[in-house]
Amino acid sequence: MDSADDLFEQGKAKFRACNMEGARADLEAGLAIYRSDMDRLGEANVLKVLGDVERRVDALDVARGHYDSALVLYREIRVRTQ
Repeated sequence: MDSADDLFEQGKAKFRACNMEGARADLEAGLAIYRSDMDRLGEANVLKVLGDVERRVDALDVARGHYDSALVLYREIRVRTQ
């Protein structure tokens, strides 16, 4: 079984190779693990790349949702570390 970090890296590699379906599958699997581990930074990073994937396939509303969710998490993380 791949770790969330492995799935995230695989998803990014597939995104760079223009394999959007493969990227989405790996990223969503990694996202589920980050969420179950309550890893907010990992979750935010995956959501950002999922936004990139959706933007690439012109699913702009879905991309915006991922970006908005990532931004909320990044802001929460920043507040907790200050």
